[in-house]
Amino acid sequence: MEIDEKKLRKLNREQLLELLLEMSEEKDRLQEQLDTTRAALEKRDTIMKDAGSIADVAAKITGILDKAQETADLYLESVKKAYPLPDPDPADWDKNEDTEEDLKEPNDDLAHWEGDAASKVTEGALNKQEEEPSNTD
Repeated sequence: MEIDEKKLRKLNREQLLELLLEMSEEKDRLQEQLDTTRAALEKRDTIMKDAGSIADVAAKITGILDKAQETADLYLESVKKAYPLPDPDPADWDKNEDTEEDLKEPNDDLAHWEGDAASKVTEGALNKQEEEPSNTD
């Protein structure tokens, strides 16, 4: 509210007090608005600082992960050098493939081993009985 000097001089005491009261209220309202704006600005600054900190941490983590990947790659390379795999011969590829008939037929080798195991258990039990003296004295 702007008032020039002439109008101000023409106001009586009551009008001057009202004007002073209005200006005081306007000042309080503007001060409150200023305080609110400053608080919002401080909050935004804090958020920006945190965002910068998060970006820094993310960059550091990325660097750590990159170093870990490099180390893992070097380890894998050293293992491959220490224990090289033979190059597969394409001519052998067909020899190692199972046919549908191979998969359907029972494995005779397995049956052979099961039979051997059962016979050894039986032989062991019989031998043990022969070695034990009878207590029929």
